Amino acid sequence: MNVNDWAPWVAIALSAASMLYGLFNGRSKDIDRRFTETKKLVDGKADKETVVVAVAKLDLLEDRATRIETNMDHLPDHTMVNKLEGMIGRLTGDVAVLSERIRPVAAIADRLQEKILEQAGFDR
Repeated sequence: MNVNDWAPWVAIALSAASMLYGLFNGRSKDIDRRFTETKKLVDGKADKETVVVAVAKLDLLEDRATRIETNMDHLPDHTMVNKLEGMIGRLTGDVAVLSERIRPVAAIADRLQEKILEQAGFDR
C-alpha cells in the first residue's frame, strides 16, 4: 500500500472529525448559553404579588401627575410673568414718586408737632 492511497481518506476523516467536534462543542456551548439566559429571564419575571404592587404604585404616580398638571394650569405663563414684571416696575416707580411728594408733608407735620410742643411748654 502506498501513502498516496491513504492520504485522501485520512484527510477526509480528519476534516469530518474536526467538523463534528466543532459542531457538537459549539452547539452545546451556544445551547447552554441560551438556556442560562432563558433561565435568568424566567427567574427574573415578577410574580403576581409584585405585579399588583407595581400597578398600585403606577396608579399613585398617575394620580400625582394629574394633580401636578392641574396645579400647573393655574400658574401664569411666560407672557403673564413678563406683564407682571412690567407692572411691578411701574409700581416701584410710582411708589418712589409718592415717597418724594410725601417728604414735604412729613416735614410740615414735624414742624407742626414741634410748634404744638413748644406752645404746651415741652422743650426738647
